[in-house]
Amino acid sequence: MKFSVAFEYPVRYIPRGARKPREEILYATSEIDIRELNGGFHSPDAFVARNPTENALKVYRERAEQQNLVDCLGRLSGGIHLRGHDGALWEDTWRTASERFFDIDGPQLREGGDIYRDPDFERRIRLYSSPRPDSEPQAGAIHWRRWGPRQDARADLIVLRQADEARMPGRSKDLERPLKEMISSGLDAARSDVGTYVQNHFLWAHGSLHMKVPPPARSFSRENGWFAMKNHIRGSDALASGAYFRFDEYEQVKQMSEKFAGRARQVADYLGGDIQATSVDPDYMAIDKVDLGIRALRRSLHRLHDGFSELPDRCLEKWMQYRRLADSWSPVEGDPRKIIEAFVEFRDAIPRQEKIGSLVFDQLSMQCLPFLEQAPTLDLRERVRPVDDIELAALSL
Repeated sequence: MKFSVAFEYPVRYIPRGARKPREEILYATSEIDIRELNGGFHSPDAFVARNPTENALKVYRERAEQQNLVDCLGRLSGGIHLRGHDGALWEDTWRTASERFFDIDGPQLREGGDIYRDPDFERRIRLYSSPRPDSEPQAGAIHWRRWGPRQDARADLIVLRQADEARMPGRSKDLERPLKEMISSGLDAARSDVGTYVQNHFLWAHGSLHMKVPPPARSFSRENGWFAMKNHIRGSDALASGAYFRFDEYEQVKQMSEKFAGRARQVADYLGGDIQATSVDPDYMAIDKVDLGIRALRRSLHRLHDGFSELPDRCLEKWMQYRRLADSWSPVEGDPRKIIEAFVEFRDAIPRQEKIGSLVFDQLSMQCLPFLEQAPTLDLRERVRPVDDIELAALSL
């Protein structure tokens, strides 16, 4: 099934009548053939759940009611239905756009505006939210390549449209100024990248477009002196820190909360009765706890106190060593044990008796303590990227 896909790419050029280069972000479209599923899903009800008290659902219902969008108000839902196939979970893209528009809406679509004072809400609903679960949105299906509670990278956005050519909101295909000289263009690389991504992450099934999504999960994290147990019903790829658990590992999360009960003012439980899961297929609940934990450690690199640069040289050298190892990590390559050891060495080198050192140490502990507690129970063996060249793989020293 062919779809028009809109994507962004950078250009650097010298405008006519100018001397200095100028950088812009343009968009282009590519026609991509999405594979079709012949027959049914291997697990049609791999994960079926509902969260009637979801905060985003409440906010968007209030906005729809304020603007008298009766049709939108009636279809917004706290339910989620994921299907299992080929070892992955798949979500109906058009149904999500219809019933869970709050999942795909983002600051970029409203140009950073506050959802509570957003004059463009009705237009976005009309363009990007399907009037029916089995129909394509008028302007195409919005998709964020890296999903999170708040999308913070505009380049993650793509638009897929079956009926006509897709368009990228807030972008142009043409340069703002006449061209004198093109220095560089990321068009070819972006086109190749988005083609591979779409073919790997989308399929056409049962008359609708489906997208691959990460498994739901549970997490245990520390936030401002207290600990929180949370559900990530929309996917384990959410921007959170701490220790992650499979969705069906409820008892393990509770056990960790009991270990930490005396280390904070309170333990807040968000795992309660709000999430009503009626179908959970354990074969599709697997998550990479090591990768999620390492990513939580990596986020600590960018969330340190403003006075971080005042730490002693020895401490900063430990931080640089930790940063090199953490930045080189990928799910298929890297040594998690060395990364964790480098993190601990950096943390232990911080002079806690000084004010700045104490603040930095507390920041690190806040985000990373739960994962460090969980790490000894995980498989921390070094990961080696598989060799694609058959002849090279056959060589031995």
